[in-house]
Amino acid sequence: MTAKIALAGLGKAARTLHLPAIGSIKGLHVVGGYDPASPGAAFPFPLFSSPAEMLEKTRPDILVVA
Repeated sequence: MTAKIALAGLGKAARTLHLPAIGSIKGLHVVGGYDPASPGAAFPFPLFSSPAEMLEKTRPDILVVA
């Protein structure tokens, strides 16, 4: 089974803890992220301009709030 996961908050904890942990779990797929402090940051998944937009467009099974 594959689960779609989205992240609200892409700061240091997300980059050093959450994303590596998510990447180590088989079946999790990051479908999007949002962080008002990181609008131009480079991530291997789409970034959105608001949490509502992210949730509406990605329809994740899991939301990480970091």
